Amino acid sequence: NSVASVQKTAAAISTNDLDIIAGDTTVIDFFAKDGYFYDVTELLPEETCAKFADNFYYAKNDEDKLIPVGIYVKDAPMLKKYNYYTDQEPILCFVINSNSIDNAIEFFNYIYTE
Repeated sequence: NSVASVQKTAAAISTNDLDIIAGDTTVIDFFAKDGYFYDVTELLPEETCAKFADNFYYAKNDEDKLIPVGIYVKDAPMLKKYNYYTDQEPILCFVINSNSIDNAIEFFNYIYTE
């Protein structure tokens, strides 16, 4: 991860231009510590949380609390179909200041369609 890409991502978050971030643990931990992500258990329906609980990724937030900020999505059918993240363990997180959080949730559901 380059400094420039981190700066671009931070700028996009601060201007509400990102709804989700997918990345590895280093990227997610970096942004989680500043409180950029939802606690997925407070955002997603109970049924969805129960289904994906084993795939939750926990990171410390801006209050130094360990919370489920993302979901490992390597097994998502649409990612497999289009060969995304084939050699990685991507974590999908929902950006807390998203203007389109419903679309972000819809995207998450979409990548799990067969």
